[in-house]
Amino acid sequence: MEEESGSGGLPLRSYDDVVEFTVYLKPESGEEKLALEGGEIVFYTREPPVAGRPIAALRRIILSGLGIHSKNLEIVDRGSSAVVRIREASVEYVEERLRKLIVHEG
Repeated sequence: MEEESGSGGLPLRSYDDVVEFTVYLKPESGEEKLALEGGEIVFYTREPPVAGRPIAALRRIILSGLGIHSKNLEIVDRGSSAVVRIREASVEYVEERLRKLIVHEG
């Protein structure tokens, strides 16, 4: 059964043992950060949009910021966005850690 996160307003979905969310990618930005804009998670990266480089940068940020094992992280590249799936973590844990990573809300 799928459940939307309602406690903190981040666009997270959870089902079975997976927490999932979409991240919109903004390559070739002047900085590297996660932001919440219009209710959507946006990843700004200096990386160019080639050879999976923005996804690799997003992977590094998620792994270090959420403190999860790489085997529990899957990122599906969708071009201008990515679907992030995290296994073996509660939606509350993911939301709390993501809030600490997000540097701008607007």
